[in-house]
This record gives sequence, structure tokens and C-alpha cells, in this order.
Amino acid sequence: MVKSNKEIAYERIRDRIINGHLKPGQPITEEQMSQALDMSRTPVREALIKLQFEDLVRMVGNRGATVMEITPVDIAEIFQLRLLVEPYAARTCVEFIDKEKLKELKEELTMLARSDLSKNGLEDLGTSLYEVHNLHDLIIQAAGNRRLARLSNTLQSQILWMLNMERRIPGRIGRSLKEHLDIVNALLAGNGERAEKHMREHLESNMTDLLDIKNYKYLFQNS
Repeated sequence: MVKSNKEIAYERIRDRIINGHLKPGQPITEEQMSQALDMSRTPVREALIKLQFEDLVRMVGNRGATVMEITPVDIAEIFQLRLLVEPYAARTCVEFIDKEKLKELKEELTMLARSDLSKNGLEDLGTSLYEVHNLHDLIIQAAGNRRLARLSNTLQSQILWMLNMERRIPGRIGRSLKEHLDIVNALLAGNGERAEKHMREHLESNMTDLLDIKNYKYLFQNS
């Protein structure tokens, strides 16, 4: 299916925010962005409105938008929501989740966990980490709860934004890979209670690292 200019504008602006090319507090004018994307201002305006609903930008009158900032309060609120729904999804999806996709993810996770790249938070891991994050979406979809899936979808952009922040924390990538492997192994074993336990531990570990004041220098400097 051919994407509309609105969809293209949305994806490209969102990716620039998530990847840090557009910084928190940076203004985004319709005119400048339409020139950068080589399209008219209308799809850019529509994309910015959608991004506002995802809390990635704040609209500023008729002048365009400003990139939002992620604060410790935002991090806490998002993980509180995730802790309510994702462990439940991990427990209930066991019978329905695609085991072949899980095996593929296990291979990728194992490869990354063994690599030297997992020991740091450098951008070398960027693409692979976003693919690995699909485990969360795979679990949510397999849980078969449409309302839960819609709730998760509204948080996806901010979750990916935090993932980009997370990999700046020394050692966090290695811990995250191991935690994901624990979840995958529990799902492959058909053990819903263990999958729920490991998902909760992963989210709590992730939230703790992101909220640890010692890590703020990695998360919020030049972000």
C-alpha cells in the first residue's frame, strides 16, 4: 500500500525526534519541515497534530510546534502504565504467540548479548534494538485484547523515544538483552506465570535505571 504524504511526514518527523535529530525544546516550523521533507505544508501540519496527541510535540499557535521534553515524571507515568498491562499480556499470550517468531528473536537476542556492542550504549545497536523491541508488540498483539493493544499503540512512540535514551546508560543494554531472553525462554516453555514475572522484573529494572539520578547525566545532557 502506498503511504500518503501525511503518513510519510508523520514517520519522518517522529523518527527525527526519537533518534535525537530534533532536540527537546527545539521548534519545528511547518515551512522549514515542508522544505526538508520536500512536500507541502498541509501533510506536515497534519503530522504535527498527530504527534501532539502522542506527546512528542506541543503545538504553538499557528507557528508550528516544539519538541516535548521527557521528564522523570513522564518516565514514571509511562512505566506505571506498562507495569499494569504488559506482565498481564505476557501471561495470557502464551498459547497464542507465534513460536517461530520467538525463536528468531531468541537467536537475535543471543547474538547481541554475546557481542561486545551489548556492553555499551552506542548507536551501533540502534536498528537491532528497535527490532528486538518488537517482542513487546508481539506479546501485546498475541494477548488478543483490542483495548489493551490500542492503549499500547498510543505509548509506542514515547517508548521508542525512551529506548533511545536507555541505550546511553552504561551496562543497560546488556541487562535489557538478558531480561528479554528470560521473557522469550519463558514463553517458549509455555510458562505464563514465569513470563509475567520476567516481564515485570524487566520493566521495573528499566524504570529504575531511567529514574536513577546517577544516570541523568547520560539521559538528559545534550538530549
